[in-house]
Amino acid sequence: MRILQLGGTGFLGHHLARTALDLGHEVTLFHRGRAQPAPFPQDEPRLDHLIGDRDPRDPSKLGGLAALGTDRTWDAVIDTSGFVPRIVGASAELLAGRCSRYLFTSSVSVYALPMPTAADEDAPVATIEDETDEVIGANYGALKALSEDRVRAVFGDRALVVRPGLIVGPGDPTDRFSYWPAAAARGGRLLCPGSPHDPAHVIDARDLARWMVRLVEEDIGGTYNAAGPSQHFSMGELVEASVAGAGTRAEPTWVPATFLEAHGVSPWADMPCWIPPGHEAAGMCTVNITRAAGTGLACRPLAETARDTLAWLATELPTRETPSLRAGLPPERAAELLATWDAESKTRA
Repeated sequence: MRILQLGGTGFLGHHLARTALDLGHEVTLFHRGRAQPAPFPQDEPRLDHLIGDRDPRDPSKLGGLAALGTDRTWDAVIDTSGFVPRIVGASAELLAGRCSRYLFTSSVSVYALPMPTAADEDAPVATIEDETDEVIGANYGALKALSEDRVRAVFGDRALVVRPGLIVGPGDPTDRFSYWPAAAARGGRLLCPGSPHDPAHVIDARDLARWMVRLVEEDIGGTYNAAGPSQHFSMGELVEASVAGAGTRAEPTWVPATFLEAHGVSPWADMPCWIPPGHEAAGMCTVNITRAAGTGLACRPLAETARDTLAWLATELPTRETPSLRAGLPPERAAELLATWDAESKTRA
């Protein structure tokens, strides 16, 4: 197949392009040329780079969409870099007559809050009063939902929308999942939030990429939640897999959400991958993936993801200006909280 990828030098995009090339497809990457170091060999015979910026409002930005030309065609488009409806719509309209299938990478964040437990693809999505508001940080989910609508309006039954959960694995620039195998690798006691029964949902970028390429290979349309590694997954299993992947004897210590809140420890940011039950966004960790599983979505053991993430971190961290993780509690803060928890437990006893 000839696949055009909008974006592709970052995290998921890189895994998608690498997977497609490994499976024998030809890949055209449309990107801004900012990724360093270059993630692909310059002499890759089935890889073509087009440099541009997707924002059609300002063509002076790397020539806008001009590099896509007017007559080149592809079998499928995989859009990994669309966040604003206006920009996504412009790309879809330009490519409508030049490809058979348009895959838009959305997010489970599209669902309206409070998000229901086990939400399927028909659950209500977030809305925004002013649809011209393009502030991504404040309106991420609603803008993704509107972007989905733009693709469907142009491509109809040829539209394919994938809504991933938290994407993890080697190359993840957020370090949200990476925090857990890295913390487990230090050994000793491991501060863990809430209960081991609290839900969690992550998906290895490599598994997501292989499945997405399979969808376009088989010319499948529709909308799909994409999370894993199973329909029902827990923080306990995530921590256990992180310890197994690290190969240490780290000892999880589960601390109640009330204690963490009282000591200023926030879900997701300080305790990555965790949203406490009862939180309006807790449904992000329980989305229904039955439809995706029916099309072949399968996930490797999470311990393998943890092991491979640690191996990647070993080479990644020394290259950073600040060689530390970008998410989670610093080790000294986690140790301080454990000491406080121990002291308070003795007092209660």
